[in-house]
Amino acid sequence: MSKTVNDNNKQGFFWHVHHGILVEWCHSCDERIEYICIEKPLNERETRLRLFQPAKGNLPEEIIETWRACDKARQAFDIARRARDEAWLAYVEAYQAYDKARQAYYVAINKNMSKIKALHAEECPNCPWNGHTIFPKA
Repeated sequence: MSKTVNDNNKQGFFWHVHHGILVEWCHSCDERIEYICIEKPLNERETRLRLFQPAKGNLPEEIIETWRACDKARQAFDIARRARDEAWLAYVEAYQAYDKARQAYYVAINKNMSKIKALHAEECPNCPWNGHTIFPKA
């Protein structure tokens, strides 16, 4: 058996943190109370606040140990999510730069099409290119 709440009762295992879960870890009871008082429906607040309380006894060690493993996995998940978000931002920025450069390329192609066609005619005689494909329909 192990202690379930830290000394100042700000975090630990609490009863009824959420309405559908009997006991769970609460990272900050003050934040949870504030959330209940602001966000939960008025007709639920009294019941939620009355029943939300620290678990004072000792929960089975298996609960404590599996919570520690769960919290460690959550921390790794948070790190991975931040890395993903940073990578996504880099991807978006790179795509935007690519898209801008590609648009400039197409503008340059269109602006210089007569020169490109003349060079093509010189370097690729007897080419079936019809402006859309090298396989025009007969």
